[in-house]
Amino acid sequence: MKSPRRAPPFTASKAPLLLARAAGWLLVAFLVFLPGAFLILEMALSDRWRPGDLLSGRLAGLFLRSLLLAGSSTALAALLGGGAAVILESVKMTEAWRTALRLLALAGLLLPPYYQVAVWRRLLGDLPGRGPEVRFLFAVLIFGFAYAPLILAFFSSGLRAIPVEIGEAARLSGESRWRIAARVILPLVSSSLGAGAALVFLLVFLNYEVPALLLLSAYPVEILIEYQATGDAGAAFFFALPAVAVAGSAAALAGRFFERGFSFAPSASTRFLSPLELGKGWSLLFWGLALLWVAWPLGKLFSMAGGARFFSNARAVLHLHGRDLGWSALVSLAAVVLAVLLAGITMLPRRRPPAWLRCLLWFPLAVPGPLLGAALIRIYNRPVLEIIYDGPGILIVAGVARFFPIAWHAASACWRSVPLEYLESAALSPAAFHARLLRVYLPLAAPGLALAAAAFLIFQSGELSASVLAAPPGFQPVPLTIYSLLHYNTVLETPAALCLFHLAAVLFMIGCFQLLARVWPAGKRTGKEHEPETR
Repeated sequence: MKSPRRAPPFTASKAPLLLARAAGWLLVAFLVFLPGAFLILEMALSDRWRPGDLLSGRLAGLFLRSLLLAGSSTALAALLGGGAAVILESVKMTEAWRTALRLLALAGLLLPPYYQVAVWRRLLGDLPGRGPEVRFLFAVLIFGFAYAPLILAFFSSGLRAIPVEIGEAARLSGESRWRIAARVILPLVSSSLGAGAALVFLLVFLNYEVPALLLLSAYPVEILIEYQATGDAGAAFFFALPAVAVAGSAAALAGRFFERGFSFAPSASTRFLSPLELGKGWSLLFWGLALLWVAWPLGKLFSMAGGARFFSNARAVLHLHGRDLGWSALVSLAAVVLAVLLAGITMLPRRRPPAWLRCLLWFPLAVPGPLLGAALIRIYNRPVLEIIYDGPGILIVAGVARFFPIAWHAASACWRSVPLEYLESAALSPAAFHARLLRVYLPLAAPGLALAAAAFLIFQSGELSASVLAAPPGFQPVPLTIYSLLHYNTVLETPAALCLFHLAAVLFMIGCFQLLARVWPAGKRTGKEHEPETR
């Protein structure tokens, strides 16, 4: 039996890297973990709550409704996204065409759920006249179509990670395609599907924007009402403990699936031999699904924005809200750069953080957004930190505090595919620290950091629940402007146009990050990144 390989001994060349990593984790602790710890401390010091406050029948009904909403939406998203992923990866086509279709399907993630309320609300007509059951079903449809592309991303990556030999053996087994799907594909992609489903459940369960816009009572809406009524973040956090417990369990489940071996394929050209042999007729079903969550919402937004008059009305919209669009783009850019830098610094050197820390990194997602905004107000509204509190810096901090776990785990999933020998050789190199950083570490990490930037930007660009409380006067982000217009106006032309402008800005920034990762000097991978590493 071979003895396990040992990590290379500590050398002076490692000292700058370890110091940078320690500084990165300290900054993560302050930006990401401090708001949650502050809420727990506020709850312990508050005297405005009683244990019996959580035992009311109305609160239990709202809690069960939110659970049912999250479960139904996750099931619908898994059905749509998983089916689309199987069709996309199993129909015979060129890899370039498959990549283009994959990007088209993932474009639906750029439309946050409350953007799609503007599209679907036309079908509801008079909201107050509709029963809660009808509005509940529409909420399920909105969440299912909004997050189906997220399931597709996880499921598709899991399918492309299936070894070619298993695909060939399954094809030669003589079993029907449905038996192959049930006995071969599903067990192999269970980690990917489970991680995506747990993340969707968490995001839907804590979402208050869609229920509020549909006039649907839900537990996250009640949490915001409780905080606005008392102004006590500690009492509101106690009120939200059941939601935090459920969301924390979903976050822990997502982390467990990630730890079971899930990893993103760093390249869209990863070779994959599908055990299912689907004809090209199945691609029509994929086009129908993509039409539901991408083409139809975008076309409807363009129609509501004026259709042919959109380009002539664009000048008026930019005159009224151009400043909000500019500030939102700058805030998103600063937040994604900070999150990606922190993710990259804390992942170097290759030694992974302990299991408890990797699990803990998921739990900031379990804090309800409004309470996170309240905690940031209490933390940064003091003389030393007022430069952050009084400007757009508080919005940057809110985005990083909420979605840094997504950036870190996305980058880590790609970073795990880098051969360990590359990093050991770099650690033993006599080159200066900055030379190793620019010529070895950054080129190797570029695909993962680009993925982390795209994943973070998709969620942060539509961040609303923390910004609704933390946004300072004069720095109103576009999501908050769109939400206010959807909530108080019946004319949807302006919010629809803002949705399209915001979508174009996010697409442009994602494209810039992907292009930067491709053209980075010496950034080409050798193809060995898919080999299992030797521990």
